Amino acid sequence: MRKLTTIMENKKEDEHRAVFKETDPDAPFPKDTMTALKREINKGAKDLETEWENAIALVDHAFSTLDVPRPRPNQKKRWDQYNVLIADSVKQLYEARGLEGSWRTTNK
Repeated sequence: MRKLTTIMENKKEDEHRAVFKETDPDAPFPKDTMTALKREINKGAKDLETEWENAIALVDHAFSTLDVPRPRPNQKKRWDQYNVLIADSVKQLYEARGLEGSWRTTNK
């Protein structure tokens, strides 16, 4: 039983481990950070109880949840990654909710 408790405690520590640590603001986000952001976007898109205003709101929620700073336009490499995440968010919302979902601002 003690071993199970240790495993559960380690799992909780892993869940709260930071996925990003700022080193160079001009460098792109590391691969593991991008993977974690994509996973959070996927999870948010599949959560049908949450009504997303649009795909950008979902991406910004992923950044906020994981405590990753949102890039600024002058951070070229990160800004390009941010745009990729927005496109991924649109795809995930479409697959989970369809074109007529409330996430599409053009439907309003």
